[in-house]
Amino acid sequence: ITNVKLLFDEIKQYVVNGEKEKQLELLKSHPDLCLKLAPPKEDGAAAAGGDNADITNESRQEQGRAGLSTLTTEERTKFTQLNDKYKERFQFPFIL
Repeated sequence: ITNVKLLFDEIKQYVVNGEKEKQLELLKSHPDLCLKLAPPKEDGAAAAGGDNADITNESRQEQGRAGLSTLTTEERTKFTQLNDKYKERFQFPFIL
C-alpha cells in the first residue's frame, strides 16, 4: 500500500466484508463523544488540560466542529444522557 487512499480502501473493504460480530465490536470500541473534551471555561473558551490530552487532535477538531467543545454543563449532561440511551438501544455509542 503506497498511499493513504489505498490504505483507507483496504480497511473499508476489510470492515465491510467482515463478520457482523466484528463490525459491532468495532463500533462498540468507539469512545463516547464529549467525555474526554475539557469543559469550557466560564467565559466560553475551552479549558486547558483536563482529559483533552487523552484524545487525538483530529478527534478534538471533529468534536469542536460539531459544537461539542462549547456545550454548557447542562448541555453536556443532556448529551451524555442521550448517548447512554442511544447505546442502550443500538449497543454502541453515537458516532459522528
